Amino acid sequence: MFTALDEQYAICGALASVVNESTLDKLIVYLNRISPEFSIMTMRDVVQRKIINTTNHPAYMSWAKRK
Repeated sequence: MFTALDEQYAICGALASVVNESTLDKLIVYLNRISPEFSIMTMRDVVQRKIINTTNHPAYMSWAKRK
């Protein structure tokens, strides 16, 4: 795992920019391993992209219940 805040920020931003419907569940696995602050920031970026219907995806629903 990355420990420097700037590295975490960069990785989360990069992941949010490339995630799609078929990889969202894999992103959720990663988000469950990092700090809640970066997890929420990443998911916020994914939702704001509006590329996929994130909020109705089963993996998103599972993640949101824990946060």
